[in-house]
Amino acid sequence: MRNPKDVFTSSFHYCNMASFLVKPGPQSEFLQKFLDGKVIFGSWFDHVKGWLNAEEKQHIMYISYEELIK
Repeated sequence: MRNPKDVFTSSFHYCNMASFLVKPGPQSEFLQKFLDGKVIFGSWFDHVKGWLNAEEKQHIMYISYEELIK
């Protein structure tokens, strides 16, 4: 799982460089869109919640990128 701050930052820069996407505007405005799930690929929070609430949690290894590097 990626840190939401990293996901936000990557999304912001991706939207700025991808010519086929609408420019994200100021970072503060993009942050609000990100928190509301109104960005490309939808809500990161809903995505994560979907598998964190999975019925068979024993089959999911929850690890952050930072823990993986260690």
